[in-house]
Amino acid sequence: MPPSRDFYLMIKPPPSELSEITRHKQVLGIEDGYDPARLHITVDPLGSEKEWPDPRIDWLNAILTRFLADPFYIEFDRIEENTLRGGGEALRAMRAFRRSLIRHLARSGLILPTRPFNPHVTLAYGQDSDHRVTIDPIGWTVDELLLIRSGDGRHVPFGRWSLIQRQPNLPLF
Repeated sequence: MPPSRDFYLMIKPPPSELSEITRHKQVLGIEDGYDPARLHITVDPLGSEKEWPDPRIDWLNAILTRFLADPFYIEFDRIEENTLRGGGEALRAMRAFRRSLIRHLARSGLILPTRPFNPHVTLAYGQDSDHRVTIDPIGWTVDELLLIRSGDGRHVPFGRWSLIQRQPNLPLF
């Protein structure tokens, strides 16, 4: 039986933050051979590749090309068990981004199941941990949304959309 491959909408940390996350994993002994390039925030799972034949992927690509969102800042300041977690304004910004995306998808005809959304980065899979550690914040400006097929221990990009600042930042006098 072939391995399962699923599609996800994701956000991935940039390389400098990946290095910092990897350093924290090493310090805490959280190692599972998970490629750091696969670390991510799942915005929404979309289901099995069987549910997403090429024409449907093309349709989703067209929908996401029309999605407009500003870049936003996300920050994580603690490790709980095997996850990197955050809170505050950055968490609210991430949730607002996702709500906007879900509304856009629904207006375009793609209704996703309602599910709780607690943004986090899973650091290790299949490993129990009781870590509860506050860390120096790891944050970045999210400037793209990714469509990824995950399976066979790899993330294969199927689409990438830039988040573009639509309102200029004006100086205050």
